Amino acid sequence: MISKKPVSVIFATRDKARYIGRTLRLVRKVAEKCGLKVELIVVDSSDDDHTLSVASKFADKAFRFRQRGVSKARNFGASRAEGDILVFMDADSIPETCIFKSLAKIFQNSEVCAAVSYVYSYDSNLTLSQKIFYVFDVAFVRSCKLVPFLLKFYNRSDFLAVRRDAFFKAGAFNEQMNVMEINDLLLRIQRMGKVAIIDKPVYESSRRLKKWGFLKSHLYWWINYLTYYMLGRMASKSYPAIR
Repeated sequence: MISKKPVSVIFATRDKARYIGRTLRLVRKVAEKCGLKVELIVVDSSDDDHTLSVASKFADKAFRFRQRGVSKARNFGASRAEGDILVFMDADSIPETCIFKSLAKIFQNSEVCAAVSYVYSYDSNLTLSQKIFYVFDVAFVRSCKLVPFLLKFYNRSDFLAVRRDAFFKAGAFNEQMNVMEINDLLLRIQRMGKVAIIDKPVYESSRRLKKWGFLKSHLYWWINYLTYYMLGRMASKSYPAIR
């Protein structure tokens, strides 16, 4: 069961001043509506102080992190967290109103070590192909509930919840990886216990999908999945920033 400690929500940011303030306010509001206390942690690696300045107004803990690499930043945030449940989110992700209530229910099962969610867009101006992208994406994540094997191809960083003890026992995020790092962690977590699918979504900005399009977005990940499983390495060393 979830302890009386807060749920620690960790954001690894870089140049996300545009999003982080709104996200932090909404996450706290949503958690409070669900009756859960959250600890908001921001680990910022921006080139300037704008993101950190905004985050400091709304986060419980905000750190300047000089090292580069999202896995290193997330691990640093986890090491400073007080909660028994660690939630890793993106700066532009907005959680569904009842997602923390669903999260609390899921972690009442002691066999569950981690939980992931599916994603919609909060952008109302999507093209048909972009809408189809989310239809396929949501169908895939929901299928993971019926066929856990499919989690081998889950790599969304919008909302990942992990028991603190399982996170560190699994070795945390591989700090040499900045692509496929979610997938890699979940593979290790699955050897220890169950990964649940949360029945509530989070919402994202869709800025990458709009920049890359349907085909490039899918192709990018399938190339990395193939090289990861067949060659033990990723085709991409880092996830290209989209401003």
